[in-house]
Amino acid sequence: MGRATGRLLVSGRIYTDGSMLDGPSQLTARCGWAFVVLDDEGRVIASAYGVPPPWVYDIHGAELWALLQACMMAMPGTARYFCDCESVVTAIKNGQIKATAGSKEHARAYHLLFARLDDIEDEAVTWVPAHCKDREVGKKRKGDGSKLSAQDVQGNAEADRLAKKAVGEHRVEDT
Repeated sequence: MGRATGRLLVSGRIYTDGSMLDGPSQLTARCGWAFVVLDDEGRVIASAYGVPPPWVYDIHGAELWALLQACMMAMPGTARYFCDCESVVTAIKNGQIKATAGSKEHARAYHLLFARLDDIEDEAVTWVPAHCKDREVGKKRKGDGSKLSAQDVQGNAEADRLAKKAVGEHRVEDT
């Protein structure tokens, strides 16, 4: 399940997000993923959201799946990725061998992601603080040490909104 708008292959500033609601029980918890692509002027030029496969059942997995989907839609070497899940960005920076070790819970998804990341530099994936307000622009710092921009706040907020929308489309109804 998912919806996409824009070009088949995108480039630009890509903001990813995953969401999980109704947890922590795996019987009721539901995950969703999303990404948003902004051009240099901060306009949304593409977006997509959906539900990860059943074997992605937690927030880390949903965040990782969002980044994978974004990488699959991006023109290699032309995109910068901004992810608000620090543990996903850290796993990428720690390298493929560690992230895909058999003992790692999300090894299957990282294996898929690293296959897509072969064409991009490690620095192309940056942690961005989540759920920020306009008043935090220029004050908070991203994982690369640069200051949070208005585009960062906008991109992260829209990715978060779409990830929650994806979850909302398959939540367990109250009886």
